[in-house]
Amino acid sequence: MNIWMMEKTANGWSEPKPLPEPINSVQIENEEWPSSNNNFLFTNDDETFYFTTMMRGTKSIKLYETKFDGTSFSEPKAINGIFDDEKFWIYSAVISPNGNYLVFNSYDAPGGKGGEDIFVCKKTENGWSNAKPIGTLVNSKDEESSPRFSRDGKYFFFSRAENLGNYEYGEWSIFFVETEYLNLEKIFE
Repeated sequence: MNIWMMEKTANGWSEPKPLPEPINSVQIENEEWPSSNNNFLFTNDDETFYFTTMMRGTKSIKLYETKFDGTSFSEPKAINGIFDDEKFWIYSAVISPNGNYLVFNSYDAPGGKGGEDIFVCKKTENGWSNAKPIGTLVNSKDEESSPRFSRDGKYFFFSRAENLGNYEYGEWSIFFVETEYLNLEKIFE
């Protein structure tokens, strides 16, 4: 899996093309999945971009930051300290439209309800805070994934599937809630 892009044109969209290295890497022979598989490049300012991947030689999927100068991307840097233990993967990450919150999902991470849950970090003077579960309005005993905000930040979307056990799940459904009811600021009090 790699990240591809298309550009909006007067007639619709350009042909898709993969982003170059250092964003995309081609998996090498005998390399274990998910190494070199990237997930969802995103930005709020068209300069600082974030994405999740397992870089070669690491043991978990992490969040990375890269800068775009209009032509190329800088070497990605891992954002550390989101969890105290590197074994917890960070994926499907997005930043709130106001840039204050980083939201992502992780499997069986501390404070979750079990299985896949959604977590949030707050922007601080020193980067991102430690992750906290987003709360019981979203997280449940089932599987929650794919957090997203509406462009205006008014709504928060996520998907949920019933956990049937043995890594089997029911049908995934999409849910939404008005973002104000997540009380994101109170999570960090």
